Amino acid sequence: MALPQQALPPEARAWRYSELGEMAERLGDDGSAEHWLREGLQTAPDDFYMRTACADLLLRHGRAAETVGLLTGYESLEPMLLRLAIAQRGINDSVESNAVAQLSDAFNIEQQRGDAVHRREQARFLLDVDPHPREALAAAEQNWQVQREPEDVLVLLRAARQRSSPKRPRRLSSF
Repeated sequence: MALPQQALPPEARAWRYSELGEMAERLGDDGSAEHWLREGLQTAPDDFYMRTACADLLLRHGRAAETVGLLTGYESLEPMLLRLAIAQRGINDSVESNAVAQLSDAFNIEQQRGDAVHRREQARFLLDVDPHPREALAAAEQNWQVQREPEDVLVLLRAARQRSSPKRPRRLSSF
């Protein structure tokens, strides 16, 4: 007998939705992934993982304006601010410069302290917002030393590809 969905506490339902969204995305079913991530955000609106996963999915499909709407109000977290900057750049939003300056400052501070907390985000910033393929590859390689999630390898591969052919047209991507 299956446990009714509403019988689960909100945290468990949100976790379940995020897992279903992640599985659908890995199966290449972005429509279902978006459905489950949005269900999860209705249950847990401040869930960092689901909000960034949903933003990445929207960005991958060129839905920058929707991404801006999804992330507005969540600018205090660097990973969300990064996705917001990517989306703003995608729609040529003049507010982008504020996000770019904030991210650039944050990454410089982390670099000076020797922190490797947000190297994946730094690599994406250097790929999608402030293009510097050589620095992006260095950040992605540093990230790979401490994090080895699927997203990390994708960012590393993108950085290596752009480093080897920097004149290639830039395409917004979730990774």
